[in-house]
Amino acid sequence: MIGGLIRALDNVLGRGDAAVTVPPLDGALRPNRRLDEASWRLPLADVDCLAVVAGEVVASAGSAVHVLEDGRTWGKRGAYESAVTCIAAIGGEGLAVAFDTGEIAVVGGRHDGRRYRASEDARCITALAASGKDLYVANGSATNGAGDWQLDLLQRNASGSLWRIDLETGASTRIADRLAFPSGLAVDAAGLVFAEAWTHRLARIDFSGPA
Repeated sequence: MIGGLIRALDNVLGRGDAAVTVPPLDGALRPNRRLDEASWRLPLADVDCLAVVAGEVVASAGSAVHVLEDGRTWGKRGAYESAVTCIAAIGGEGLAVAFDTGEIAVVGGRHDGRRYRASEDARCITALAASGKDLYVANGSATNGAGDWQLDLLQRNASGSLWRIDLETGASTRIADRLAFPSGLAVDAAGLVFAEAWTHRLARIDFSGPA
């Protein structure tokens, strides 16, 4: 009962789990000025995500994907009918491109031309990561699109999910849910690391442990 009263008070005062402010960086995460102190910059309007494919730097911006040419200028690699929400390299030659419709297309490499969906309801794809035959997908919210992240934050939503897609068969499995806007993925030797934006944390799913 006391716990319920504390949560209700937190909701009124906007503190604790109900806070929508970003806490100061402490512990293992420290602020730095590396972007501010970069020796040169490459302007690209609406740039959102980066990936390295076959040694080339590619970036998504709006409904297009661009490639860095000569290390100094951006050239358009592909244009699409829907807004691109994130990209990720697959193997050595392929690029996975996620759209605001929830569809994911692969350009180049072994799976060139294939299209996937984590789920019919997963339409807020915020991050992708590939490992072997698996493509990992972060769906930030079950109720808001990727462009409505501010609304999702103010609503204090925790309806995000993580998915694993078999690139060979297209089969999709949900591996985590009830997440507060997962928005970053990385695969390492131990498992899948994901950023949970609204709780300001990094977490890991251990592949060697129980699902």
